Amino acid sequence: MAEVPTDVRVLLAEEQSLFRESIRLALESEPDITVVAVADSGLRAVAEAERHQPDVAVLSDGLTGLDGIQVTFVIRERVPQCRILFLAGAEDQTSLMAALEAGAVGYLAKNCRLSELVDATRAIHWPCGRNGTAACAWSPGSPPGSGRSWPCSPPAGTTRPSPTPW
Repeated sequence: MAEVPTDVRVLLAEEQSLFRESIRLALESEPDITVVAVADSGLRAVAEAERHQPDVAVLSDGLTGLDGIQVTFVIRERVPQCRILFLAGAEDQTSLMAALEAGAVGYLAKNCRLSELVDATRAIHWPCGRNGTAACAWSPGSPPGSGRSWPCSPPAGTTRPSPTPW
């Protein structure tokens, strides 16, 4: 069985440069997260995902060329081990359901705190935490620790570090 890797390799795709750079700096400040690629459009996000094979893709809903929902679907088809954290401009059920149906495993509104985004990035990569206790990514209005989480499965090719079965 494969060992669980130490770093979370992230693709970040956001259309607004100030927001994109803020997220990148927040993620890169974490010792266990590496931003392997950054994109400002949907087409670039797909190309970077294919090139870098990230563990997690943080995707904005407002990407150009292909929107965030389309990019989510394409990346899940072409890079199936990549787990998608979807960033939406608004917290609404329609956007949430579209993201989930396209293959996202996490969803946050863009009005979240940077610390929540960092935690969500880890949560979708380490669905049950490194020690087997963390919750998965959460739905809108359900902050970390609220007890409302989505079902999860281990990242492809990895084993869970605790003895509890999936």
